[in-house]
Amino acid sequence: MFKRLIVYGLIILLGLGLTSCDLFWEDRHYSQVDYRLFKNTAVWPLAKLLDAEEMDEIRDFIRKNTFDLETIERRYGQTLLMISVQKGQVKATQALLEAGANPNAHTAYNGSSPMLEAARLQNPEADNTVILKLLLAHKGNPNDETLVSIQDGTIEKETPLLIACGDVTQTLHPVEKAKVLVEAGAEINYVNPNSKTPLLRAIEFNHFDTALYLLEHGADYKRLVADRSQYMESGQKVYLVHILREKIVPMESIQYRQKMQVVDFLSQKGIHYRNEPVPPAIQEKIKLLYPAHYQDYLNRY
Repeated sequence: MFKRLIVYGLIILLGLGLTSCDLFWEDRHYSQVDYRLFKNTAVWPLAKLLDAEEMDEIRDFIRKNTFDLETIERRYGQTLLMISVQKGQVKATQALLEAGANPNAHTAYNGSSPMLEAARLQNPEADNTVILKLLLAHKGNPNDETLVSIQDGTIEKETPLLIACGDVTQTLHPVEKAKVLVEAGAEINYVNPNSKTPLLRAIEFNHFDTALYLLEHGADYKRLVADRSQYMESGQKVYLVHILREKIVPMESIQYRQKMQVVDFLSQKGIHYRNEPVPPAIQEKIKLLYPAHYQDYLNRY
């Protein structure tokens, strides 16, 4: 009899294990912004409503039911709010925040949070500050920081402002997101372990209007960016002005005019861009890009 009970117990445990495996493998087919990740959780009915942004039904469900808004899905360790933010769902995000969802809850997968993901939004057809403002109005931390993740253990530390200044979409300059964050108290001179700052990130991504805004609001333009002499025989200490010298943009573009505004700002502070020699590698690149107007570009850029 005892042996039979042990066998039955093992069969049950095996069945439960196989069910868990099936659920895990099912999750693998879902992207990081798929509400179906919440299948088989207590908040799955709400997740379906959020996906469709059925606002009356969402509010009715929240009012009538008891559940944990901080429930996380198994695959990426995200909350419902994390997904609504990444999908750019303004109404769903607002409903969750009004119900008490935490805008600063971090995932164990990549160390991110709703605040950090809101700073990452780059929708060309939307105002990318709306969700950011909503989160800040509900105790979102403008200086939230990426936690070390279990994804690979080496993820780069970032804040919302550092992320916003690195928008990769060149047609969507992040200056408006930067303004919202700075006005909310974001640390302009934050330095991550890789020596990245919001100002440096903005210039690296050719967001010179954002860089100028940061400079006008106290960004440190004298800070040492890198010491290339540590790993190159001909290397030198690199400052912001040297990074600017390496930025090649079309002469008649808005970016060029904005870059020159940054140059003028630094000049007023005693840092003269034109006095810095053009690096040989940059000269060669200009020759390739503007062979017919090489000298003219070199003199003006």
